[in-house]
Amino acid sequence: VIAGALKFHSVPIFGNMNPRPGDARKMTSDLIVSLLNGFRALGHVTETNDSQALQKVLPRDSNLLPSLEKALNNEEASSAFDGIIALLRELVVKTPLTVVMRYEFGTSLCPNESKDMKLFWQTVSELHDGMKDLLGAGNGKPLVILILCADSKEMSQRVRAAVEPKNAVTLHGLSDENVLQYMANYLNVQETMIPQPLREFVTNVTQGNPEYIRETLEQLLEKHIQINLGANKQPRALELKDFGNNFRNINISSWQHTSMVGSTVCMLESLDPLEAAVLKMSTCFIGPFTLPDLAANTCPKWAGTTQFDSLRLYQAIDRLKRKDILQKVHVDDLDASQANNHHVQAESFTMSSLLIQAVGSSMILETQRKAVKRQALMNRAIARHLPNRMREIQSKRGAGHIPWYYEQAFRRMPKAE
Repeated sequence: VIAGALKFHSVPIFGNMNPRPGDARKMTSDLIVSLLNGFRALGHVTETNDSQALQKVLPRDSNLLPSLEKALNNEEASSAFDGIIALLRELVVKTPLTVVMRYEFGTSLCPNESKDMKLFWQTVSELHDGMKDLLGAGNGKPLVILILCADSKEMSQRVRAAVEPKNAVTLHGLSDENVLQYMANYLNVQETMIPQPLREFVTNVTQGNPEYIRETLEQLLEKHIQINLGANKQPRALELKDFGNNFRNINISSWQHTSMVGSTVCMLESLDPLEAAVLKMSTCFIGPFTLPDLAANTCPKWAGTTQFDSLRLYQAIDRLKRKDILQKVHVDDLDASQANNHHVQAESFTMSSLLIQAVGSSMILETQRKAVKRQALMNRAIARHLPNRMREIQSKRGAGHIPWYYEQAFRRMPKAE
């Protein structure tokens, strides 16, 4: 969006919806305010008051004006789509437009298939139907409709049919080489000055997110990074202070004022209760963990629903794996010491992000962490030693045994002559 505005002078129009009460109306008012700001940027409107600016853009006798004024005051949003499309069609003749529609997920209190989500895709469908004759037609200025969503499964059929496969882009983080280049540009140092531990830490924490890279470097510059300048005021060297082994001295969860930690907390709070419990327990393990490790803490060993509880745990792990919070560990990826352990012979998992590991670990008490580790270790010890002991007991049970009172009676019997 920023590149389009700087390079192609495209005016951005934003419509943002969150699954909170009243946000459906707020998205409509945001679209109207963005459109009015577009007219202000072109100099067609000078009024700072949105109602007066709306009356300046549309004629007073227009039947669209009352519905737009109600939507602007967050009173009614359903009848304002025709007016929004009219403003878009009038503005796109004068300047290129980039219409950004974004839907974000909230907490677990909101259902997965909410009415607001359906209303969002209905709004996108109506905007597409009202502007589809201008998309790629070569008339007027360029028009781009950009949809940002975490999941497109609820996309309406009309929008799905209009979106070509080449236009659906899955956003990924920067590569390791791009992360290094971005760090060097932000710190204003050469790439060779950045130590390897710092590269690994920033890459693992940020997952290539440019905003997270900036926030991480800002926090590290306060205590852990020192840039030495030469006589010409140019960077001469970059030193790490109190970095520690495996980044243990860096308290990522204390960066609560940053967007990276705040968004991670929101993501963790949006999980279902069982998924949140699985994630918090998984932060207790440094290496890979298995389903029996988690079941040892949540599923009673001798209860009648042990198998059902284990199945629920596995489904929660699978959902976290689909959300890229957990990842499956293959035995080939482990070193020799871990691959020989008995507990990793089953399907193993590990945390995919150091940021989620740090934030999730701060949400569990130290006593709870010790209890999870203790139960998992006991379960692993029993699984390792119990089969051999059970085989010994079965072999003893298979051997012939004569009770002592039978032996005594047999001895008192007279011997046959």
